[in-house]
This record gives sequence, C-alpha cells and structure tokens, in this order.
Amino acid sequence: MRGDWKRVVLGLLLGLALPAQGSDFGHAVVMEDSGRHTYYVAVAMGSLPAQQFLVDTGSSHSAIDSETLSKLQHSGHARYVGNLVGTMADGSKRRVPLYRIERLVIGESCVVQDVKAAVLPGADRNILGLSVLRRLAPFSMTTSPPTLRFSGCASMTASLEGKG
Repeated sequence: MRGDWKRVVLGLLLGLALPAQGSDFGHAVVMEDSGRHTYYVAVAMGSLPAQQFLVDTGSSHSAIDSETLSKLQHSGHARYVGNLVGTMADGSKRRVPLYRIERLVIGESCVVQDVKAAVLPGADRNILGLSVLRRLAPFSMTTSPPTLRFSGCASMTASLEGKG
C-alpha cells in the first residue's frame, strides 16, 4: 500500500484509472528492453508481420514510419483520414498525415480495431502512443520483468467471432 500514491499520481498525469496492485488485467505482453530506458512490444498491422513498436506514454498519438505506411496501403489496410498538427519533442509544430489502420494485434492476441496513426516523415521507428494505450486502459508497465499489462482489448478469438 505504501507505493499506491505513485500509482494515483501516475493515473492523474495520464488521465487513466489505474487499478490497485494485484488487479487482473487480462492481457500481458512482454516488452523488449532496449537497454536505453525504452521498451518495445510486438505489433502486427493488417497483413504485415509483427514489428517492434516503442511504448511511449509521452506521445499523444501512435505513429508509423513511411515504409510501414506504404506496405499497409499496398495491401489495402491504411486509409488517409486527414492531417494532424502535432507538437514534436523539441516543441516545434508539424503538420502530419493521419491514417486509419483497420486493426492492430498487440502481442499474440490483443486486437484493437480502427486505429488512427500519424505518419512522421523521416521516422525510423513505430510508436505505440496514448491514442492506443488509452483504449487498452486500465494498463500498467513494469520494468522487472518488462511487461505491459492491460484490460481494454478484444482477444483474437472474440475479434474473429465478431466478423462472422
């Protein structure tokens, strides 16, 4: 109970309701520790094989690189929806295109439908930002072992049954 105040503060900062320690999240995905205080999870999009996405709670939107966008468009899994004016990490503003991705599969079984992702020119990695993480809420990250836990997604089985 002693560390609960940290969870409350984190929840307030992120605008999320974080459950008490020991709560059942339903899904857990092992994160890859890059060794630079950054963590990655496997995410598949459309018909593409899984790629590593940086888990970034400081990014308001999820983002994909131009190469990934090209592959998604070629397979019919990305649709342009408009532009977004975003504030970059250095404080500058940039207008970037926003695309609708039919679905993401995080880890092996968490399905998130109808995701919007920004495309950052010159980006060298894909980002799993708060636009998706909020939809997984409640969620938590632990670093030992590196794990992302969450409740708000459909399982692969439930998603496939919904298509029928």
